[in-house]
Amino acid sequence: MVNRGSEWGRWDLHVHTKGTAKNDGYINISFDEYCSHLFKKAIDYNINVVGITDYFNIENYKLVKAYQDSIEDNDGFNDYEKEVIKKIKLLPNIELRTTPSTDK
Repeated sequence: MVNRGSEWGRWDLHVHTKGTAKNDGYINISFDEYCSHLFKKAIDYNINVVGITDYFNIENYKLVKAYQDSIEDNDGFNDYEKEVIKKIKLLPNIELRTTPSTDK
């Protein structure tokens, strides 16, 4: 039996990635740099869950997940940060648009 109350956590459920189909705001950095930035910000803001949201697919979610899964091999984070990153839940989100704005 668990004798504790609710646990609160901060979630960000709508995060676009580098290479998203519309309004890619990360054109000047590599995908690894994007992932590093994403996880550093998640640590800074104590984010527990991140929804990786892109247009029409989850391919970039898979890349972010692979980055997270291999975090032990990354020299850009200290041991504490690596443990935090491993605990962040990633959710694949698909954003759909029905207008011609994403006709490609």
